[in-house]
Amino acid sequence: MKVSVKNKKLFYIMLILFCLSVLYFYKNNPATSKYPTCPFLYITGYYCPGCGSSRAYYNLMHGRIKDAFSLNPLMVLSIPFVIYYCIGEIGIYVNDRPIIRRTVISKKGYKIIFFIIVLYWILRNIPYYPFILLAP
Repeated sequence: MKVSVKNKKLFYIMLILFCLSVLYFYKNNPATSKYPTCPFLYITGYYCPGCGSSRAYYNLMHGRIKDAFSLNPLMVLSIPFVIYYCIGEIGIYVNDRPIIRRTVISKKGYKIIFFIIVLYWILRNIPYYPFILLAP
């Protein structure tokens, strides 16, 4: 079985960044460390789509999926899609066949992703049940 990588430089950069982020978030708890406050939350008092992501990532690194999901469900749900897209972009081949075909996102796809993020942003700031479950 021959395994090759089409874009080796990109593969190694992404692998190093992934390993560094796993190591960093495994060692440093954002809830107790001195992480900077979200500028959007600090200025407006409202949550942005990324609020809670650092703490969610930390919880994922420690196997606490339920806690991570409660902090930022959109981020947790998007991880498999991001990994799939990254593997497709890197171009890992086994026996001269890609393990995942490169994914091309159309303009309509980007608009849908943008719409989902904005909708999530709005819904997580509504102070009524069930929307309060989306707040970190």
